[in-house]
Order: sequence, then C-alpha cells, then structure tokens
Amino acid sequence: MHVPIAKVEIAVPKGKWRELLNSLTYWGNFHVEEYEGEHRFPLTPEEEEERKTARKVLSMISEVENLLGAIEESPVDVDLDYDGVKRIRDEVVEIGRELIKLREEQKRLSDYMALSEALKGYASEGETPLGIVLSRSEIGSKTLLINLIEKEGLTHHEVVVGDRTLIVVLVPKDRVEEFTEKVQKRGFTVLKPPKGYASLEEVNHALTSGIPQKIAELTRKLSEIKEKYLGFLKAQKFIARDIIKVLRLKEKSFSASKFLAFLKGWIPEEKLDELKTLLHAVDRDAIVKVEKPKVEEYERVPVALRNSPPLSWFQSLLDIYAPPVYKTFDPTVMIAIFFPLYYGFMLGDAGYGIVGMFLFWTLAQITKPGGAAHNLSMVYFINSFMAVIFGLLFGEIFGDWGIKMGLIEPLFHRTHNGMDLLFIAIGFGFLQVLLSMLLGVWNNLVLKHKEHALFELGRFFAILGILLLVVPNLKAIGIDRPWLSSISSLSGVLTPAGAISFLIGAVLVFIGEMKSGGVIKGIVGQIEIFSAFGNVLSYARLAAVGLASAILAEIANHFADIVPIPIFAITVVVAFHILAFILGIVDPTIQGMRLQFVEAFTKFFLPASRIFNPIRKGGRI
Repeated sequence: MHVPIAKVEIAVPKGKWRELLNSLTYWGNFHVEEYEGEHRFPLTPEEEEERKTARKVLSMISEVENLLGAIEESPVDVDLDYDGVKRIRDEVVEIGRELIKLREEQKRLSDYMALSEALKGYASEGETPLGIVLSRSEIGSKTLLINLIEKEGLTHHEVVVGDRTLIVVLVPKDRVEEFTEKVQKRGFTVLKPPKGYASLEEVNHALTSGIPQKIAELTRKLSEIKEKYLGFLKAQKFIARDIIKVLRLKEKSFSASKFLAFLKGWIPEEKLDELKTLLHAVDRDAIVKVEKPKVEEYERVPVALRNSPPLSWFQSLLDIYAPPVYKTFDPTVMIAIFFPLYYGFMLGDAGYGIVGMFLFWTLAQITKPGGAAHNLSMVYFINSFMAVIFGLLFGEIFGDWGIKMGLIEPLFHRTHNGMDLLFIAIGFGFLQVLLSMLLGVWNNLVLKHKEHALFELGRFFAILGILLLVVPNLKAIGIDRPWLSSISSLSGVLTPAGAISFLIGAVLVFIGEMKSGGVIKGIVGQIEIFSAFGNVLSYARLAAVGLASAILAEIANHFADIVPIPIFAITVVVAFHILAFILGIVDPTIQGMRLQFVEAFTKFFLPASRIFNPIRKGGRI
C-alpha cells in the first residue's frame, strides 16, 4: 500500500541552510523538490571555490585509482584536505611514470631478444648474419632493400617476428662494416643491442633480473601507500562528492529572500513530528508549512510502497516495472493473487511442486531477508505450493506416474479434458480483465479523470455483455459440455441482459472517448472493446502451457516403458523430468507475468513518474 506523503516547505535563516541540509541528510526521510522559480539561492564566491577544489580532489583521486584500484567512499565527517591528496597523488603518479618507463623498456628489450633469437639460426662459418628490421609502416620499402642485397651478391632470408619483418642477410665477415654502412645510409634499421646495452647478455640480464626487480620494488611501494593512505583517500573521496552534492542542492533546490532560505520537499506523514523536532534543533525560529497533496498533484508525488509479508515478497516483481501513481490501487495485491494461481494452474504437478517448495525454501533460508533474492524465493515457494494444490486436483505426480502407481486419482484430468481446461483459462481471463477494468474506473475517479473512468466503465459493461451473450449460446454453435446445460437454460434471460450490457458499454466508451478527443475518437474507441476481448482470449495460453507441461511429463515416464536397459531408462526419465521441471518454472513465469503486465495492468495501472528518494548518506550528504 502507499505510504501517506506530506508536502512541506521549510524556512530557516540564510546562514543555517547548510546545517539544515546536514540534519535532513542524517535523518534520511526528506525527498527534495527542485526549485523552479526566480528567487534562487546562488553560490557565494567562496562556495564556488570550494566546489572547484572538491572537483580537483576527485580528479586527483581518480588518477590515484588508475594505479591503486577503485577506492570506495567512506562516510565520515572530516575536512577536505586538498594538499594531502595532492601529495599522495604526486607520489603515486611519479611511481606510475617510473613503472611505465620500465614496462616500455621491458617491451623494447623483449622485442630485441625475440629478433635476436630469430637471427641465431642463420650463423655460419665465414659469414655473419646481419638483421635488418622492417616495421609495418616500412614494409613498402622491402623491395628496395632486396634489390640492394641482390646487387651486392648476398643471400637473404625473411622472418616474421610479431608485427615486424626481419630480413636476415648473410654477409662475409670482411664486408660487414661496409654493408652495414650502405644499409644505414638508405634509412634501414640494423639490429643491434638497444642504447645503454653492450651485448645480448646484458639485455638478457636486464629482462630476467634487473627490470622485474625494479618493477616489484615500485609495486611494493604502491601497496604500502595504499595500505597507509586508503582510509584517508576514502574519506576525502566521500567528502569531495558530498560538498559537490550539497552545493548542487543549494543551487537547484533552495530559494531565498533577504533573510531566509526556503526548501521544499516531501516526507512520510508519520514523520512530521520528527521533522519539527529536527528543525527546532537547527533553529528555534525555523518555520515549516505542511500540506496534504492535492488531487491534481498526485501524479507528481514521489511514491513509496510499504507492504508486509507475503505482499512485500510480491512487491519485488512490481519493482521491475514501476510503482503506481500516488493514491491509486497498489497492484501488488493483484500479482499476489493471480500470479501464483496461474503458475500453479500451468505447472499443475504435485511432484514438481514439492521439489520446487523444497528448493525455494532452501534458497530463502540462505538469502538475506528483505532482499530481492529472498523475496523471489518466497514468491516461488508459494507458486510451488499452488502447483501442489492443482497437481492433486489434476491427479499429477511427476506426470501420470502417481496414477500408474495407484497413489492418486484425478478429480479433473486435464490431458483428457482439454476443451474444459480452455474454458477455465478463458474464464480466468474474463475474471481478471473485468476486475482490472473496475480498478481502472476507481483509479481514474481518484485522479478525477472522469472521461477515462467512463471509458473503462464502458469497456467493463461491453466485455460483461460479450460474456453473457456468448456463454449461454455455445450449444448453438456446436459446443456441448455437461456444465453448459444449466447456463443454456437461462439464455432467455442472459442473452437480452448481455445485449443491453454491451450496448450500454458501447455508449459509455463513445461518451468517454468523445469527451477527451471528439466524435471521431469516440467512434474509433469502439475498437478498444474488441481489443479488450482479445486480451481475454489471450488467457487461453494458460491451458496451452498447462497441457504442454502435462504431456512433457507423461513423455518422460513413457521412456521407462520403451528403453529396455533399466539404468538407461532411469537416466532418460530423470533427465526429461528435470527438463520438464525447468520449463515448468520458466514458461509459467513468462506467461503468468505477461498476463499481469500486458493484459491486466493496461486496464487500470498508471505508473508513477517519481519514486520517493530521500537525501540520505552516512555523512553530510
């Protein structure tokens, strides 16, 4: 149900605005309303500078996070320490630069080692393998290099190493210096130890020992800095964001006169006395004006729902959609009634239901009470219980296994009475759609949308008229069921009543639509009657999914008769029952919730545009 909400406006001396905001934040029950008038409360130059400093602190902490990892906020009441954060940032960034240099050097040496290893295989007596390195951007000049090599009468080989091409030239030892000079004059890179290294051995030592040790030392320093200053940085990140949010609230939500600062918002009605006590502590002369929301404001009132178990469990399903407009019907009740009913009707197996009850009860015990996982576990525990009830009614325990074992006899065999199952499903459709239309009338009357209320009332009478016209006359179109006899005998009364009801509905739909959009809309609105009837017929999916579930379970049991080897038969039967159980959770969930959100909610549900979201943090804001 809705938590009653009050609209409040607070006035305090201008100098107390920050203290007021602090108190409201610690209190955690005040939803701030943004101010849209002309008399804003602008930031002072000192506050502008404070915000600028806070943003710089956040930027520096972000630089630190790039090397130390994410830093969570810690809600403590401390002062902003720009110099302290800057000192840590400078130290961390300097270490970061050193690490980057070392890793770049490590990559450069690794590339050289890889090229040198490729060169080793071409050493021969009397000749020196000379490596010429071509990067991707230089690969176009390879032809020029090959022409030079051939002109000199030398042998060459081509090796691809990573993203580079190594041209290995076998040069007589007495011509190495001369050929190297010719190659370099033409701008090609000859493979040699990187600057600062005299030999391959020095490079190898740097890669295996020198550089890794330096990187390890710098990484250790970073870990020490993180351990030493983590608490400080958490607090500074929190306070910097806090300052920015506080000053933004002053800019966006406060208004001011010459001496007073004003703040508008919303609170739960039950918290009014607490608010007055809080304001008295901020300033003895603080003023608070309290009003109940007017009907025309309902659609912009921030909404909070409060339900006790078991309704609070089903509220988790509504949370994925949206809360209803203030003071309108809370559809949590409808979900709590119809979703388990449809789930049980579709799964309809006592064996699967018992397994589901055990599974979801176990999940509920290991999850946090009040959390989404716990709530959904309890929803499906109830759903599974309904599956047991319907399973006993249908005589299904793991399909027809219970009947074969002589454990149960069906009161209603759904695989043998498919037509009756279909009528029951469509009966659910008439029930929920008609109820939803009445709720639509109620909601629109609450919001004083009289033309919409007329429209929904018209659809209610029209759909009721279709029900009264069709059911007593099913025999006339060749549908004859035993339970229809007593209804058909009343056709002389029900048929005229249905025609009158349909006519009344059509007229009300026309009037409601005409009032909101003219005659043309009133005429076109008649289509909505048949659209709503289509919604009713959509409930036939309950029978279809239920039959599919029952047949799949029976197929699983049939494998026990046709597979000759017992161990294989048991394996196949269990596998099919597991599949049927999983599908028995997924399909009823999808179809059951679709019927709520698409077929039922569209008749009455008006989603709220705002959710009650009070300013609430562990510190100033």
